[in-house]
Amino acid sequence: MHYNIDTVFMGRNGKFNGKLAFQTGKNVFLRQKQFKSIENHEFSVKIAKNIVNAKLQNQLTMLYKTQRKEQNHNNLKNIIENIKNNKNKLKTADKIDSIRGYEGYGAKLFFDGFKYGIFPDWAKFNGRRLYCYF
Repeated sequence: MHYNIDTVFMGRNGKFNGKLAFQTGKNVFLRQKQFKSIENHEFSVKIAKNIVNAKLQNQLTMLYKTQRKEQNHNNLKNIIENIKNNKNKLKTADKIDSIRGYEGYGAKLFFDGFKYGIFPDWAKFNGRRLYCYF
């Protein structure tokens, strides 16, 4: 409590039980400026590109580490190259929807390569599944 660090309490099964949150300063003027910044298309594109670029770079870093351990996977090499190409294409994006597309494609590629970093047979990752709950 001395350091004002929020704490989340969870059960053994991962169920959310509660949260201890500390009140932060409410800078209304800062919030107003942030909301107004969203209306500026160039600013929004720049911020989105920086976030997605960092995400793609982190994905590459993790896959490079996996590649050092498992060097005989041509699929992993292809995935890494595709993420690098995707990252380069991101530089020319000028619309938020395009940026979202590059982010989504990067996530798909990353999860295609993620399985190569899991070695024990009991922990095999067979890919990401999308579920729809209605």
